[in-house]
Amino acid sequence: MVWTREFAGPEVERLAKIAGKYKVHLVMGVVERAGFYLYSTMLFFDSQGQHLGQHRKITLVASESAVWNSGGKSTLPIYETSIGKIGGLTCWDNKWPLLRTELYDKGTTLLLVTLKAPVF
Repeated sequence: MVWTREFAGPEVERLAKIAGKYKVHLVMGVVERAGFYLYSTMLFFDSQGQHLGQHRKITLVASESAVWNSGGKSTLPIYETSIGKIGGLTCWDNKWPLLRTELYDKGTTLLLVTLKAPVF
């Protein structure tokens, strides 16, 4: 499912309800629209049905720069949940060990990844 959305809206509310109904933690990659800008974004939900927040992709490759905007390092959050502290990285951000190290330094116990890649 790929959609473009400004937060929050009915889609985000529906995902939160699903996470709460089934008592699962949910992390999902989406296309976020903020004004005139597009971001590759991870949404985080807890098992109580709360939208915890989001992380925007930081590292853009040259071909993405014409369409996408970088989230900047200020969007590198971690969230306290019943299964531990969770954080995540999107796509090319996973290439940089220091970004993962920063999440671990913040206490992340579960690192989640959204990635568009072929499945073999």
